[in-house]
Amino acid sequence: MRAGTGEYTGRACSRKGVRGERGAGRGAPPLAFGSLVWCGARRLGRRVRELTGGARGCPAPGSPLPAEEREGFLFSFGIGGGAVRYSDPQYRRGGALNFGLRMGYGFSDRFQLFGDFSADAAFYPQSREVTNWLLTLRGQTVLIGDTLGNGLNLNLGFGLGGITINNVAGYADYSSGAAPAVVAGLSYDARIARRFALSPELYVSWHPVPNGAGFPDDNFWSTGLRLNFLWYSPVY
Repeated sequence: MRAGTGEYTGRACSRKGVRGERGAGRGAPPLAFGSLVWCGARRLGRRVRELTGGARGCPAPGSPLPAEEREGFLFSFGIGGGAVRYSDPQYRRGGALNFGLRMGYGFSDRFQLFGDFSADAAFYPQSREVTNWLLTLRGQTVLIGDTLGNGLNLNLGFGLGGITINNVAGYADYSSGAAPAVVAGLSYDARIARRFALSPELYVSWHPVPNGAGFPDDNFWSTGLRLNFLWYSPVY
């Protein structure tokens, strides 16, 4: 009679429920472990992307790097004015107009190499004109700047220089031989377009002026301010 009572049925149901609860308890750990592994993998992947720069928008490993703003063929011309000093007592100091032409290549935002041709035209009393010319190779680096191509630059270089004296009043003209020259410039590039910049520059140069065997050489200095119009070609 007890076998047909509800008590027995209740016990059976309670045992089945206990077994079901235990089965659910045994099934929970795999689910929790899977969630833990998934979250850990996501955190690890995020950390790897941060360390490799992926989270900062850098190119993925193996992909080509984007061209920098100062990279590529460069061309500029400039005009300005300043002063020259010739150690010959007949000339000394004088005002001068300056013209410059540059062509070269920017290897990166940090270094550009270019050839430079510049000339100073100085005017003296008695209709005398002195032209100072320089042909130099210069290297340039950015002192302070950004990745858009704006910044303060320093260039240093060496090459050849000489002078030509034009005596309009009837005296004989004179051209010196070429001599070693040293040049320097401090400029600021202001980008007004993707590939074009205005670059005011403070420049200085020096070279000796040979006077021939048996005579000491003179010295010629030039300094001033020039506005350069600078263009970078795109890199393909």
